[in-house]
Amino acid sequence: MNDFPKAEKLCNYHRIQALFREGRSIKKYPLKLLYLPADKSITPTQLLISVPKKKLKRAVDRNRIKRLIRESYRMEKHQLSSVDRSFSLAIIYMGQELTTYNQIRPLVAALLKQLSLSE
Repeated sequence: MNDFPKAEKLCNYHRIQALFREGRSIKKYPLKLLYLPADKSITPTQLLISVPKKKLKRAVDRNRIKRLIRESYRMEKHQLSSVDRSFSLAIIYMGQELTTYNQIRPLVAALLKQLSLSE
């Protein structure tokens, strides 16, 4: 259950466009969660992770943050299992400095908990 398979990665262009156009957001600095409810029978909850180049110039820094967010999501996604819907999710890193796993994980957990309570 603590894996992150290809089926959970948001890759569909039209779903990404709809998410950024119609999705709602939750913010916990330095993270922003965009979400759009979907039908659970059609697709599982899918995630997109974005770290803007404008915020972190070096690719190694952006990749590290993405890895930390992906690992945090993988460990905390069980919170969404209680919800009877699936979602298209985008986690966007808004900070301008590097952070650690111990700082990111509680934020991801709080975002997912707030999402599961709001739906």
